Amino acid sequence: MGLTIKEIGNAKRNAKLYQLADGGGLCLTVKPNGSKLWWYRYRFDGKERTLSIGEYPFVGLKEARDGHFATRKLLDAGTDPMVARRAEYEAKQKEAEAEQREAEAREREVENSFANVACKWWGWWAVGKSPRHTDYVMQRLKTDVFPAFGHKFIDDLTAADIRKLMLAIEGRGARDVAKRAHESCVYRWAHPSILLAIFS
Repeated sequence: MGLTIKEIGNAKRNAKLYQLADGGGLCLTVKPNGSKLWWYRYRFDGKERTLSIGEYPFVGLKEARDGHFATRKLLDAGTDPMVARRAEYEAKQKEAEAEQREAEAREREVENSFANVACKWWGWWAVGKSPRHTDYVMQRLKTDVFPAFGHKFIDDLTAADIRKLMLAIEGRGARDVAKRAHESCVYRWAHPSILLAIFS
């Protein structure tokens, strides 16, 4: 007969570690400090092993038995539960690391996007200039430039991207706006090689 909730609750700490068996290799280990841990003792390839299932009461009696049943199924299938747990942990670690790298890459892309760099340039350039002029330049960036390639990584921006933008602006009859956008110092400030490519 397995353990009961009452028996588990009445299990007091002793000077030495002791165990209460629930059956099938599952036992509650009571440590001298009073903590209670679920352990599953089993044999694999002729070697005795101990797998921790969790700490009571965070892992209750039913959850411990469910975990015990799941590990028994692995054992019956010829898989060492300890090896399976280690593999699962490593897989989760790799997945978490991959997600972290992707998140960092996205942050770098946002940080180094043309729109973000252009806004930094605007903050530097606007000092000492009239609000009317600086607002006009920012409006042109938001209206024409950012929709075209504001999302692009600054190092991926090419002269062809800028030429395409100029032609699009000129195509709607705003030749003066295209000229101003073309001459904007933001390109030089953000990526000096772009202007060289444009005029080469």
